[in-house]
Amino acid sequence: MKLHAVGLPWYVPETYDRVCALMSDKDRLFGTYASWLAAAQRTEDQMRRQGHSTVRVVLDLEQFPAWCTANRPGLDIDAEARTQYASFIAVQQYRAGQDGAAH
Repeated sequence: MKLHAVGLPWYVPETYDRVCALMSDKDRLFGTYASWLAAAQRTEDQMRRQGHSTVRVVLDLEQFPAWCTANRPGLDIDAEARTQYASFIAVQQYRAGQDGAAH
């Protein structure tokens, strides 16, 4: 079975700075939540135009690092980790029939 939904790492304004501080590639991230949000919305719109549905996966300050420790031992918490986590959660939601998070 082929999935057509794409998991997008997503942030909330209240924790954006703290989540970014966890990242080994923080120098490549947007300096403000507003800047990140504008770029993320453009990416999401582009994905939709390409025929994908998207699942916004909020990076939680406890769950995301714990997932990285369990699934990426010894590897950096970076863009690859964010993408893998978002994809993992999107698949879990799809399998559980929780497509209400799809946009």
